[in-house]
Amino acid sequence: MAQRRLTRSNVGPAGTGQPAFRCPADQQPVTQADFGPMAAGKLRRWGLAQTKLQLTCIAAIAVCSLGAACRGHVSGSAALQQKSGQAPQPADARLTTYNKEVGSPQVQAGRDGSIHVAFVEATNPGLEDFVFYRSSTDGGKSWSAPVNLSQDMPGHMVGPCRLAVDGQNRVYVVWRAIATPNTGLPSSRGPDYVACNLFYRSLSNGQWGPITPINAPLADPQNQRIGIGSFFAAADPTGKVHVAYSVNTDVFHPELMFQAGTKYAQHQAAMGTGSVAEVDLDGNQHSAPREVFLTTVTPAGAFKACDGLSLLDGYFDASGAPHFVAEATANNEPFGQTRIAIVEGGKQTTAVTLPTSTVETYPPWLLVDAQGRNHIIVDFGGGEEHSVRDYVAGTGQYTVLKTETPVHFPIRGFQAGQGPAGTMAVVMELNANGLDDGETWIAIYDGKAWRPAVQLTHYKTMDSGTYTALGLRSSVTTVGHWNAGATGAVTIDNTGHVLLVHEADHSGSVAVQGGGVTGVGGGTSSPELLFHHF
Repeated sequence: MAQRRLTRSNVGPAGTGQPAFRCPADQQPVTQADFGPMAAGKLRRWGLAQTKLQLTCIAAIAVCSLGAACRGHVSGSAALQQKSGQAPQPADARLTTYNKEVGSPQVQAGRDGSIHVAFVEATNPGLEDFVFYRSSTDGGKSWSAPVNLSQDMPGHMVGPCRLAVDGQNRVYVVWRAIATPNTGLPSSRGPDYVACNLFYRSLSNGQWGPITPINAPLADPQNQRIGIGSFFAAADPTGKVHVAYSVNTDVFHPELMFQAGTKYAQHQAAMGTGSVAEVDLDGNQHSAPREVFLTTVTPAGAFKACDGLSLLDGYFDASGAPHFVAEATANNEPFGQTRIAIVEGGKQTTAVTLPTSTVETYPPWLLVDAQGRNHIIVDFGGGEEHSVRDYVAGTGQYTVLKTETPVHFPIRGFQAGQGPAGTMAVVMELNANGLDDGETWIAIYDGKAWRPAVQLTHYKTMDSGTYTALGLRSSVTTVGHWNAGATGAVTIDNTGHVLLVHEADHSGSVAVQGGGVTGVGGGTSSPELLFHHF
């Protein structure tokens, strides 16, 4: 049989001997007639023949195995024609370089229309990762070269990062870095690690400023409890950029320590990261940290206790005051549920109580509409139908943005972004069958209501495989698979365009068969960050 490019679209139904569709001009039809009279015996000996149905399902591979020099390319659920036999690739612009491990992507649009992206990418997963920045001035068609903003901090794991653009189109990238060298730290939003410090760099007139610490005092390996927990950064409506972060109460209130005022003073176990500080950024300069909120402190026998506030997210109003949500955790918090608190005007209230404790994997987000109503985006993982929801703070009302498939691990992640005039968007990475079959979805609030969620990716059509026969009893098989990753970022610019950064994970496996025994194999995984504009 002659060498051919094979797709499932040109493999005929079992036993018909006819092509399923008209073949492209550069291809020939492949049918079961091509198997030949000796096919059944050969397929049985090679372990490739079970039933006619199976032959049809794997026809592209089976036919290749009968032609000694044949190479096949198989798409998943649709025929994808690829040049030069290459595996399918996403059409969106790729932002990452190393494609080993990525986290906490951020995207913002400047008032001049420029698009700015920041993200954490590992050069040596588990040992070294860095904060990178890229920008585009033509709507995402072309991108500046990656800039490693934390290059001078090797050995200090970083993440997450945040991105903001002020009214003068100056760019600020803020990131958390662990104080102890060579210690692991999640690259995206997740569990708080108080042994961390905050740093930032600003871009003005094409020049990056120095790496500048934000919090004070700074944590070090011997003084880890004075470090920051979680944080967020954003520009207020006047164009000024602020950062808010949580710390242990010891930092601003040493009088709340056990045996305060003595040389034996120490942190009280039931006192969490109940203090929130704010810093104003102005180019390469910033204000001194100031406490803007302290959660309620209560007696606990001979000790004191307060909520710990983690996973902060929010915004700043025109006066620079923070509005934020956080996971609130008390020393005696009921097991198996999560309390999401909202803090405004110096007051903390419970906004949502979730029936699961997965919030560290799926943190809450806070957005605001044109009427000033707060929208809390959460993953509701209980009840008959799990779903991503928008709760309007103070009303008890919610909108289901997307119902999740009732399978194990239905959601990989979700992220939310604020747009102008009260618009907002939520990007979701959802599994269809609880396996590695994630697709990216998006829901948009147009200023009045949520539009139905739309599936943006169709990775299942991009599965691919090749088979190379090396004689009668040896072969090499490769399989490629695309899947939505667990992270992304989204915003809406001043012209109403959606700016999306999404993670696409490409995994591949290879098997080598020789002498009738399959014993050599391996696999790879390559997460990529892609940009989409619509």
